[in-house]
Amino acid sequence: MRELKKEKRELSGGSNITETGGVRRLLGACRSELNDIYRRWLIARERYEPAKFNETVHNMIYEDRSVETDFIVYLKGVNESIRSHLDELYLSVRAIGLDAPEGTLEARIRKFLLEFYDLALDVPQKPQVFETRVPEILMSLPEDLLTAHQLAPRQVQIVWDVMDFANLILDYMVALRDYLETRKLSDRLIRLLEATEKTEFRDRTIAKIRKISSQS
Repeated sequence: MRELKKEKRELSGGSNITETGGVRRLLGACRSELNDIYRRWLIARERYEPAKFNETVHNMIYEDRSVETDFIVYLKGVNESIRSHLDELYLSVRAIGLDAPEGTLEARIRKFLLEFYDLALDVPQKPQVFETRVPEILMSLPEDLLTAHQLAPRQVQIVWDVMDFANLILDYMVALRDYLETRKLSDRLIRLLEATEKTEFRDRTIAKIRKISSQS
């Protein structure tokens, strides 16, 4: 399972070692091209305000709740897989720090692991809570592991496996939101251009946006 998770994470976020890029880098390139198209469109109409550009793009994307709605739908689609991996990990996690006295590092690590388990079970219902709290847990665990001398090497590895899985879910959520935002931005730009006078330049730009969208 460890290698599978590593491969999936590299696909989602890219690898600093191999520099393969991954989905998120591709989406970032597509988003940048779409931003440039919209920026030029605003400049041509003397409506470009650099300080407000990112806010303007964000408002275009979130003009309605379609991105958030689709985000939840996609999360529900992978929820069964997440729960399956959680159950597999929990069989090993449940013994970590089981009898550790309150206030010890081992008890603290156990508390974090069980909190992550509960948060991951509710990802589709509370994605923002997961995105906020899990990174905080991941920041604390590595330092705790260094001084939690009562944990066996096998248990330490299990905790690292849990952190890898948590990062995998976070990477997926970021890539998913990037994809949905990029798709929505391309749709909005096409609608914006289609509402303008038909010209060869307009049609070329629309074709370019559709090509960018197909790559994302």
